[in-house]
Amino acid sequence: MKKIYFFVFIMFIFPSILFAGQVCDFENFQMGDNENFKSTTEKSFKSGNYTFSYSGNMSEYGFYWNGFSYSTWRDVTTKGYTNQYSAITKFGYDKSDTYCIAYPNQTDTITLDKEEEISGFYITNTTYAYLSMKEGDEFAKRFGGDSGNEPDFFKLIITGYDSDGDKTGEKEFFLADFRFAENSKDYIVSEWEWVDLSDLGKVKQLKFSFKSSDVGDFGMNTPAYFAMDDFNGTPPSDGSSGTISCFISAASENIRGALFIISAFIVIAGILLKREPDEE
Repeated sequence: MKKIYFFVFIMFIFPSILFAGQVCDFENFQMGDNENFKSTTEKSFKSGNYTFSYSGNMSEYGFYWNGFSYSTWRDVTTKGYTNQYSAITKFGYDKSDTYCIAYPNQTDTITLDKEEEISGFYITNTTYAYLSMKEGDEFAKRFGGDSGNEPDFFKLIITGYDSDGDKTGEKEFFLADFRFAENSKDYIVSEWEWVDLSDLGKVKQLKFSFKSSDVGDFGMNTPAYFAMDDFNGTPPSDGSSGTISCFISAASENIRGALFIISAFIVIAGILLKREPDEE
């Protein structure tokens, strides 16, 4: 009987150890510097258990898009919408090559293969949004105004939904905040920071929206972008960037590691079963 219990334990526990906590770091999309995902036919891209929505179209005025796009752009100086795909950090989290640029509308989502609790992700501003808020441009104001006293802000709202489409909760993150009484505390995010999503519980889908103090006749003036990396990763306080990379089948080192763990379990199981006879 103990043999049966042991095999049941292995069958159910081992898959959860091997495949739980997938981290999407976007490094599986191999590109050179200053490249990004761009298409007029693809409606999404998938990384591990997660599908990122996307839409790209050509018009008489040029190419336009919304959703999510993985990127390796390094431009931290060029102002304006021509520099849509650069993170202000220049590189991904922990100096990685690839990260994700988000330009979501109300219908864009990150959809999970199945409900699970997402730990969070790393976030920063894009170069476009950062320089727009820091210096102002032809469409948006300089945050704080000329005096630096104007209480401006730019925040991202992340909403979780379960498999039934019911809302599980919201998380707010300020990409810029100038509402402090002391101007020295005002900030525009320029490094990778962690967004904790564990309070959303188990989710099937995430949606994103923005709010800004800079609003005009046609809506928000602040560029509605953010950069993301290590989706479902590990908070920095843990001293780690994650556990298992997305696209396990595409990463040979992860495959070798998985096979090693499987082999170890088989050997240990064989030794234990050999030493312990069945109960009568």
